[in-house]
Amino acid sequence: MEVRKTIELILDGHTLENKEAIISNCEHAFTNPVDYVKNNDLEWLLEDMPGAIMNVAVPMELYEFIFSGDKIDEIHEQIADMYEDFPDFPYDQNLNAKEYFTWLNEHLIAYDEEILLIGDSLSDNLDLISVLKANVDQILELSKAINLICKQPAKDLY
Repeated sequence: MEVRKTIELILDGHTLENKEAIISNCEHAFTNPVDYVKNNDLEWLLEDMPGAIMNVAVPMELYEFIFSGDKIDEIHEQIADMYEDFPDFPYDQNLNAKEYFTWLNEHLIAYDEEILLIGDSLSDNLDLISVLKANVDQILELSKAINLICKQPAKDLY
């Protein structure tokens, strides 16, 4: 039940046709991780990082909504493409990652959204998703119950 509610809250506000398939796949990863990893060529997770399955599966299932990159200006370009008349990256402000996400969330207020860090890319990339601001606290709480890393980069990054 927590998986369904978490994914529904994350996807709230997004337009998609395959919502039930995404939820079902995430539930499958949680309830039957061995089968999920075998079906998705991720068997190495069972040996190397068995606790990371949800942190790989959820971003993988939500790939069409994920902003991913190892540089915040590249991530910004992906985010800006989603919104009309979004401001350019603030190069002149010399922001660190945490400061950038604080700046970004100030601009997302107009859309009633906030950026969350989700899962673990198992690389230097950050995987981020835009969610409705009203759902943030509930998403953060529910994600703990399903072993899904979910953080507010404006608060949790250094």
